[in-house]
Amino acid sequence: MPDSLTLGALGAVALSEGIKFLYDEARELLKRWRERRDRDVVEVPGSAAEVLDAPLAAAEVADSVVAENSESLTSLRRELIEYAEEGRVPDPGDRGLLETVDALRRVLEVAYGQRITFRGEQREPTGTGIDVTVEADVVEGYLAGLRARGGLGPGTEVHSRMRVGRVSAGGEAVGVDLDGRSG
Repeated sequence: MPDSLTLGALGAVALSEGIKFLYDEARELLKRWRERRDRDVVEVPGSAAEVLDAPLAAAEVADSVVAENSESLTSLRRELIEYAEEGRVPDPGDRGLLETVDALRRVLEVAYGQRITFRGEQREPTGTGIDVTVEADVVEGYLAGLRARGGLGPGTEVHSRMRVGRVSAGGEAVGVDLDGRSG
């Protein structure tokens, strides 16, 4: 099941809290990155957010991931501002909203090198490595199980599984793409 659909299983209140958590995490990550651009390591504080199924583990953040994705993080936060700051109640059936929330979560997961799972979701728990499963009947263009712009954080554990029926001429399917360097 796509992770954006697991978000839809949350109620409006839980989804709202999840959005606020991701929004605030992205803000703090961008803030710390901007303040410490000249440093090699940015650390994730151990987080005990009530919205998560478990605390985030204290870990190094891949500064290069934040740098490469700063525009995406900013854009995704902008799309969620009315939910995170203005009190709009999210509709758990709004697929576009769920995809935006999941996209923000995925960038944060790659930067933190660990899963971010909300209470009530049916997916791997917070703090575990990143598992990606992709299935496709036909690949005509480019398909990556995980594309990590800026690389991955130190010690990040990624498991990528792909099941592809056929790759057409000119198509390409890779498990993990680290800035064009597939693995």
